[in-house]
Parts: sequence; C-alpha cells; structure tokens
Amino acid sequence: MQRRLHAKKFIKILKSLYRQNKEMSRRSCGEIFKFKKRNIRDKACLINLPTGAGKTGVISLISHLSKERNILIICHRRAVKEQLYREVSSIFFRVTLNDPDIKLKNTFKNINNLNEEGIYIESPRII
Repeated sequence: MQRRLHAKKFIKILKSLYRQNKEMSRRSCGEIFKFKKRNIRDKACLINLPTGAGKTGVISLISHLSKERNILIICHRRAVKEQLYREVSSIFFRVTLNDPDIKLKNTFKNINNLNEEGIYIESPRII
C-alpha cells in the first residue's frame, strides 16, 4: 500500500541528507517550506544550487510533497530534462531513498497535455 510522505518521514529524509553531507539540500528544503508557509500565491520559488549540492533530491522531494496539483519544473537542456524526469518520476524515491511505499505524483516529460494533475518537466524554448 502506497502512502503520502508524512512529516516524520520527511524529517528522516532531511537527516539522511545531512549525514550524506547535503547540508545545502536540507537548508534549501527548509527555505522552500518557509516560503510555502507564507502562502504567497502570486510568487514562484526558484532553486539555485551549485553542482553536486543535491538539486535533484530537493526538486523531487518538494515536487512530490507539495499540495499543489500541478508543478512545473524548467530545465535548460534536453539531457538534464531526461535525467530529471527519471529521477523525479521514481528513481530518487525508489532507488536513492530505497522507499517503495511513498505514493508519487504522475510525472510528465512535457506540457503538451495539462489536463492531468502532476509534475511537468519542460525546457524554456517550449514554454
């Protein structure tokens, strides 16, 4: 039976990131949740981290944890888009975190059909 990621599980994941020397990832997740808590509807959140800081993990966690029905992730290159799609759609939770029980949102490689709820990954030249 799959379940949504609860706060206790999320805290455990953040502690794991900390142990894996991913302090920037942990702090980024915290800042994003502070932003969301302020409930500002006309603003967006931008994640900007250096190479190796754990952007993919942060994006995966925040996208699947968000209460928003639709999430848009913008990638600057096709290769990055493909990698991010694989990670966000399942690999991060199933392989990296080794958790087969978390219920994941649907993930889409493009914005051609916005009728379904989920996470959309696209490049700027399409938008």
